[in-house]
Amino acid sequence: MDEHDAPTGEARYFTSHTGVTLPFRLVNALATEEVANRNTYFLGWFDAEGRLTGFDKRVCGEIELSHRFDYQANGALRQAESTDIDGETTRIEARALPVTTIVSPNGSTDPGSDSASAIRSPAP
Repeated sequence: MDEHDAPTGEARYFTSHTGVTLPFRLVNALATEEVANRNTYFLGWFDAEGRLTGFDKRVCGEIELSHRFDYQANGALRQAESTDIDGETTRIEARALPVTTIVSPNGSTDPGSDSASAIRSPAP
């Protein structure tokens, strides 16, 4: 995997991701200076609406796993693409679904916060 296919937008670091639906949610934010002391971390990119547009799992300086997400005009996921360390890419095309906002117990709807669930399309 190459650096040149990284999404544009705000880049942020995290210790892990969670979720079984797409797009995943990155958790446990790291400050930029904390990354130098870690063997494994996730580098995520967020668009102007705060949606996760992609992330790389980095292990010992190498990209081990890469995910990219594209959204429809209504905010629903259009496409997800995953590339593993061997360069095998899997692409998932999503159907047009209405967007549901998941609100955390503290009232947050920010998909980039550690306490909010991401904005997701409901399962069919």
